[in-house]
Amino acid sequence: MIGPAALGKEAQDFIHDLRGFAKFQGWDNQLRNEPGVIAVWEHKRKKGYMNTNSRFGVDVIGHAGFALGNVGTYANAGAEFRMGWAIPDDFGTSAIRPGGENSTPNSVWNPSIAVDRNWGLHAFVSFDVRLVAQDIFLDGNTFKTSHSVDKEHVVADAAVGLSFLYRGVKLSYAHIFRSKQFELQDHSHSYGSLAISYTF
Repeated sequence: MIGPAALGKEAQDFIHDLRGFAKFQGWDNQLRNEPGVIAVWEHKRKKGYMNTNSRFGVDVIGHAGFALGNVGTYANAGAEFRMGWAIPDDFGTSAIRPGGENSTPNSVWNPSIAVDRNWGLHAFVSFDVRLVAQDIFLDGNTFKTSHSVDKEHVVADAAVGLSFLYRGVKLSYAHIFRSKQFELQDHSHSYGSLAISYTF
């Protein structure tokens, strides 16, 4: 849901009250209520090498896809390079974007199922480029008049990070760099992402 019915103001005010931060102004200018719908398709392909003695390995995971909906319509492509010990047999580090979540196939190298070597550590570098046709958060509401800005049609993300695995637990930190998303944006953004997951 997009707009006041999504309760974004209430959620943000609650956290700011809890932490003692000043509240943001401008909520009267948010988009109007509108259901958000997006369908995402993405294909990934992986190639890698693993040393059977040291468990040291490298792999490259390429991806390409598209999204269609009122929330966003775009085509994207990118890749992730990983290097380290006991790299899990999955399709890369989860990203904060539609289609970013990954399945985790089992492998003899995966610390979650290994009997005698139950840890792993690897570094990763990734990038994603999107050709954006529609972004409701920049273009405004689909069927009603609302605020909007002139968006950039090409947006790129790059990330660098580290993942540590112990048995079924995976702890990953990534620092993401994102190019400008609209024309009058003062500068690009960067932010950190900490993810904890558990494989049953």
